[in-house]
Amino acid sequence: MDEPWDILRVLTATFSELAIEYMIVDSTAMRAYVPGRSTFDTDVLVKMTSDQLEALIKRFGEDWYLDAETARKGLAERRMFNAIHYKTSWKLDLIPLKDDEFHQTEFARRREDAIGDVSCYVQAPEDLVLSKLQWAAKGGSSRQVEDVRSLFVAGVPMDEAYVKSWSTRLGLDKLLVEARNG
Repeated sequence: MDEPWDILRVLTATFSELAIEYMIVDSTAMRAYVPGRSTFDTDVLVKMTSDQLEALIKRFGEDWYLDAETARKGLAERRMFNAIHYKTSWKLDLIPLKDDEFHQTEFARRREDAIGDVSCYVQAPEDLVLSKLQWAAKGGSSRQVEDVRSLFVAGVPMDEAYVKSWSTRLGLDKLLVEARNG
């Protein structure tokens, strides 16, 4: 298996088969826009029902470690849970979609793009900027701001008015200036 592309291919096919709406986010999503840094997991925002989760648990079967009770509780409480591919140790962080306005808007703006040679739904670059700045504001590593800076340096086209509007609403203006000015 040519991880992470083969895993991503399996994941997107499985989600399609089970009609689970998803969006690749964070560092893996960055690879759709700029050369990626190494990462040992894939973060996926998911919009799924309890029945879809049960089907996913069954579908992953013996190839993946996915604690059913933790996953059910995570989905019910809209908290991240993960699955680990036994053969490769690749980890998926599955993040249930939250009800707040930003996350709903972000999910609605997802786009079909390619990561490596895998066609999949990814976070729009504007929302990638905002979500990474949110992580930085919550005490995440300085790497989040560096990732945002790399998107700006690469000249990834963005809706600047959208970024500014949400940055102000989310209280991220100071971090946005830091990312832009390096």
